[in-house]
This record gives sequence, C-alpha cells and structure tokens, in this order.
Amino acid sequence: MLSRNEIRAMKGRLRTMTNPRTTTAKTATPRPPTVPLGAAEGNADEVHTVAIRDLLLLPDYQCRFGVTPRKVREYATAIRRDATFPPILVARVNGAAIVVDGWHRVHAHEDAGRSTIEAIVVDATAHEAQRMAATANTTHGLPLKPREKHRAFNAFMSSGGHIEPKTARWLSYREIAAALGGTSSHNTIANWMRRDFPNIARAMGPGGEPTEAPRDSDHPSEDEQMATCRRSQSSAAVLANRANSCSD
Repeated sequence: MLSRNEIRAMKGRLRTMTNPRTTTAKTATPRPPTVPLGAAEGNADEVHTVAIRDLLLLPDYQCRFGVTPRKVREYATAIRRDATFPPILVARVNGAAIVVDGWHRVHAHEDAGRSTIEAIVVDATAHEAQRMAATANTTHGLPLKPREKHRAFNAFMSSGGHIEPKTARWLSYREIAAALGGTSSHNTIANWMRRDFPNIARAMGPGGEPTEAPRDSDHPSEDEQMATCRRSQSSAAVLANRANSCSD
C-alpha cells in the first residue's frame, strides 16, 4: 500500500519534470521502445513509453467534469512541434491501466496523431488510485472549479484518504485541506464533512480534531462512500447542465 508520503513524493517528482507551459520546441529525441503495460515495472521512479490504446480513462478516477478542448488543442500543437511534456501517472489496478493524472495530455497526444505516451506506472488498489486521482489536479494543471473541488473531496474521503495508513490516525480538517493542495479552506472542508459524511463530522467535533477514538460505525461502508460520491457528482453535473443551458 502506498503511504501518503510516497504519493506526495511521487507528485513532487512529476512537478519537477518539464512543465508544458514553459516548454519550447526542440529536435525530437529517440524514444525508448513501447513497453506492454502488463510488463512495466510498478516503479514511481521509472518512466515508460506505453501504448495509448491500453489506457483507461474512467470518470470515477477523475475529479474534473471533462477536458477543456482549448487546452487539448494547445497541448497537441506543442506535441506536433516535439515539445516535451511530463509523463502521465497510471495506476495499475488488478491489471487495468487507469490514468489518474494526465487526461489532457492523453487526448492531446491522440489529436497530434501519436499512438504512445510517456507514463509513470504504479501498482495500486482501487482506493489508492482514486485517492491519487483526487489529489492529482489540486497542485498543478488548470485550476479546479468549485464543484470539482467538492468532487475531489468526496473521492478523497471515499477512498479513506483521511486515515493515516500506518497509524490509522484521522486527519484534522486543516490536514485534509492541505492534502487536497490547499485549494479549499478547512472551514469549507468542515461544511462538506457535515453535509456528506455526518458520522465522521460528529466524531471530529467542532474543532476539526477527533474527539474520540474512531469506531467502525463512524466510518461509512464502501457502498455508502461511493453512493455519497456519486450523489455529489450527479448534483454537480445537473448544475453544470443548467449553467450550459442558461449560456446558450
């Protein structure tokens, strides 16, 4: 199981690699041969060239409500000029290669006529992959919209992100806000918690710190977690559709 520090370190390595917004065109360099995803080592320090056709873009592992066409076109233009982009992040869950960071880059590579893309491939559980997806876009990329921040929070909670893997300690509201990149305040986290996860909110107390030892009954079951997450996503989708209708 990936610890929170390991996930944070992995994101740090991705951020220190080439930033597409500041990349200039350069002469193409030979790429390593494409590695079948089933044979790629699940190593966060190694970059592989993988076939795009083997990748899965699943909405449950993305906090955004779709890609931005303008950004895809911008990236695709840069790719045609041989610009270098950071590798995407792929979580291999029971053999399935799920993209948890890099949807815009995948679509841009396809638009540019590329069949492969560079990726970091890590082995993960479904919850770990969902947690990585929830925090991926909070520290880089296009700024998240308010409803996308709420969706990221629900995915983070549903995947057990508020529990330290090694100590089983619950994170405070401030720590949860920090884990989500500081894009939402601890007060916003508290409001969402009271609405979406009332059992956990009661155990946390008004100060945002656990006031009693966590009990199984305080933590929603996996089905309850996913149902809450889907309700949040559905509500946000309805709001988005209404907004689009008003702007037509």
